[in-house]
Amino acid sequence: AALEAPQAPRCDGMQWVMEDWLSARVLLQLSVFDALAVRAASRSLRALSELAAADLLRGLRSQPLPSPDSSVRWLRGLAQAHAPPRVICLGGYNSNWNKHEPVFQDGDAMGCEVSGEVTCSLRGDASASSRMRCTLPPMLYPRADLAVSSGWESSTIYAVGGRHGEERHRSVESFDLLRWQLYGEGWQERPGMMQG
Repeated sequence: AALEAPQAPRCDGMQWVMEDWLSARVLLQLSVFDALAVRAASRSLRALSELAAADLLRGLRSQPLPSPDSSVRWLRGLAQAHAPPRVICLGGYNSNWNKHEPVFQDGDAMGCEVSGEVTCSLRGDASASSRMRCTLPPMLYPRADLAVSSGWESSTIYAVGGRHGEERHRSVESFDLLRWQLYGEGWQERPGMMQG
């Protein structure tokens, strides 16, 4: 049967694993008999690379990592764990909700954001920045004027405090970029501060 031209995967900034698409492009250029041998070899190499990625990731974490629902997630997680320093933007205030009309804090809750995104690399590499750029899952709470800190384990970030209208947050939540890649895990609520 004739091979159909593969469709390139959608690029969402963190889609670094493209082996399947690239392999399919190569197979289109080969004869049927050559393509069968390449398919068999590529399956073995893919399995080995996933096993190696799983071992490397488990060595980075103090807590055990269960297997994700898709083995390709090990490769995405490994790319996340070894990514260069990045700028991550969380929450804030978006005055576009009321077309930038003046408003006091007691009425501006609709402008407080739950959004998050990875915007760029701190190394100034434009190509690396474009590959990493992506939207993160929304936070549990809208937060303007929040504090952001990183955890001691690689790729863990914390959103602390902030405000929502006149309400001052005592809440704290964390987001693990690695567990997001492996299991699709979003923001997790943590014990709140003593004061907002």
